[in-house]
Amino acid sequence: MITQPEKFCKAPFRSLAVDNDGTLMPCCEFIRDESKLPQYKIWEFDKYKADTTLRQKMLNGQIDGGCAYCVKRESNGVNRREWHNSLFEENYESFKADSIDLGLLELRLGNFCNLKCTMCGPYASSQWNTEAKKNKEKFSQFNIGSLETDHDWIHNEDTKALIKDILKNCSKVNFGGGEPFINPFINDFLKEIKLETALAFSTNGTKIQDSTLELLKGRSNVVINISIDGIGEHNNYIRSGSTWIDIENNIKKFKDKNIKLMFYYILQHTSLYTFRQVYEYCTKNDIELEIGEIYGGSVDGSGHLTLDSAKQDDVDSFRKWLGTINSPKVKVVDNWLSKYKYNDTLHRRFKQYFTMLDSVRGTNFVKTFNPSWT
Repeated sequence: MITQPEKFCKAPFRSLAVDNDGTLMPCCEFIRDESKLPQYKIWEFDKYKADTTLRQKMLNGQIDGGCAYCVKRESNGVNRREWHNSLFEENYESFKADSIDLGLLELRLGNFCNLKCTMCGPYASSQWNTEAKKNKEKFSQFNIGSLETDHDWIHNEDTKALIKDILKNCSKVNFGGGEPFINPFINDFLKEIKLETALAFSTNGTKIQDSTLELLKGRSNVVINISIDGIGEHNNYIRSGSTWIDIENNIKKFKDKNIKLMFYYILQHTSLYTFRQVYEYCTKNDIELEIGEIYGGSVDGSGHLTLDSAKQDDVDSFRKWLGTINSPKVKVVDNWLSKYKYNDTLHRRFKQYFTMLDSVRGTNFVKTFNPSWT
């Protein structure tokens, strides 16, 4: 009997992720910049399938650099690999390097988005890109450039036809963006997908068309993952361009249609000020909460949005509250806290970044979050 490697993942054999710029990956957690493998676009799908390098490495028990972030998250109690493996019944012995049988498609529909979240950037948000073009000098201090054009590859007719063809045969499809619910082609894609196909949407929760709701309500396997980083004014600041009341109204719309929804929350420095309210809101409203951790390279690559940029007093205050909570979710957050190591350079970078954003957006970080260092 062949022994399955400890970190074996089925994603390279059964899944496909399309990044904001159309680049293909085995899953949405794959960090392209950490991998030395060739990169292919969605319109090069045949070349991607023919390249067996990553699948052979997985069969050999080798961890590609692009998978390292996912492996790291396992130590924090977030196991995306096990989730992927649970989706498909095949045993390790049945997988071959020269074969891809797509079951899951994770589709990011360009960077068309209506928000400018503080941990995002032009690559994934057209609104960010517009702002970056207008404020080049200020943004360049944080290595934030702008795209000459937004990621509009989805408008190509041949590419749309290819995606529709792939969608017809998938058993699970996850839509992301940008913001998928404002994409002009979302309804066209939904009409191509079999009713029994499981659907998930990563959305900011600010927009939903009635026509899209109608297409979703007749499906029995739909999950809406609303990315939430705060409640009320915390949300409005971090997810610039959004209004909390709009999100609450859309939550009601989904619930009225009996569509399952959950919150997806990213642990980062600002979590010390926002997580408690999010946790209490989910508990009060019976909303499932999934927790992830911010990628250290977010925005400028420095790590200034990570926990290590926070002051000890803020960490201690948060840890004291967390100690009063009895929930399985505490383990993920506690693991995150356990790695804390204050970095003064990152702290100064953190303050400089939000001072810059406040000057551009007319906001006030200190007034909104009341950190200990004011």
